[in-house]
Amino acid sequence: MVYKVFYIQAEDLLAEKDYEGASDTFRKIEHYSNAKARIYEPFYIQGEDLLAQGKEEEAILAFKKAGDYSNAAERCLMTYYAWGERLLGEGDYEGAVLAFRNAGRHADARERILQTYYLQAEHLLTCKDYTGASDAFRKAENYTDAKDRILQPFYIQGEDLMAQGKEEEAILAFKAADGYQNARERYQMIYYSLAEKLLGEKEYRQAAIAFQRAVPYHDALQRCWDIRYDHLYEGRLGAGWDTVGFLLEDGTVISTGSYSITSPTESWQNVRAVSATSDLFAGLKKDGTVYAAGDVSAKKCKVDDWQDMIAVVVASDHIAGLKKDGTVSAVGWNYKRECNVEKWQDIVDISACW
Repeated sequence: MVYKVFYIQAEDLLAEKDYEGASDTFRKIEHYSNAKARIYEPFYIQGEDLLAQGKEEEAILAFKKAGDYSNAAERCLMTYYAWGERLLGEGDYEGAVLAFRNAGRHADARERILQTYYLQAEHLLTCKDYTGASDAFRKAENYTDAKDRILQPFYIQGEDLMAQGKEEEAILAFKAADGYQNARERYQMIYYSLAEKLLGEKEYRQAAIAFQRAVPYHDALQRCWDIRYDHLYEGRLGAGWDTVGFLLEDGTVISTGSYSITSPTESWQNVRAVSATSDLFAGLKKDGTVYAAGDVSAKKCKVDDWQDMIAVVVASDHIAGLKKDGTVSAVGWNYKRECNVEKWQDIVDISACW
């Protein structure tokens, strides 16, 4: 009879929403009727009640206290999922991710995590938090086109900075976006524009550097070398062990030293730059072709078919030329594959030594 009274009391406490009291009372009479099976029922009912009130966090605690009662464990995961949806709707992306992660295997919780990062990325993009947006797209992994958009924020940042006239900052942004659409071309274009501005201001060295950084955009490489020859006076002097040559303003060359090297240079015209060693002398013509004089063994002077050259350098046994498309030609001794330059691309400068 006493057990029955306690059982009725437990049900009354449950009706009054005294869930702790109801559970404790069922535990006291666990051997009576189905009291043992109902010990955790109050917390399950509490969880449902709290969930109906939109108190997901408290409901989760209640379902956890319900332990193995009915489908309490599943209801806990479902509540995490519902909580995640609410937080997502409120714009609490980090909170939503945590909730969906705790939802574990329930429904499409894993997919919702990726979706949340994706939506967060788009939100951060509108807030101009470009680094944050990129990180969020990365975390979104395979969700829709997230992988393709990881670098997009920096591209948009670059365009935004350009609109503000902040070219140098825009370059950094487009470099960060390298690989997205035409980002590389965009920062090369900016370098090219800066180079022209610097050239107009007679900042020749800085202009040459900017044109070099703009390669391969348009004729940037050619413009770089134009400045080096016309304003920085490179290629005016060529000297070897017993030979010296100097380029005059009218494009002719005066030289002294070894007769076999210097004699042919007397007829050279329209020369733009010279380079020399003890055995070889080369002159770059304004039309992109090349003169060569000196030791003809091993075809060291076979440059008759060279065209579109913008720079020429000479070593003791070689002549190398840089073309305006960034490729390189070389003639001379090839004992150690010194002239194997056929596959070189995107070269902006050349040098040669012994």
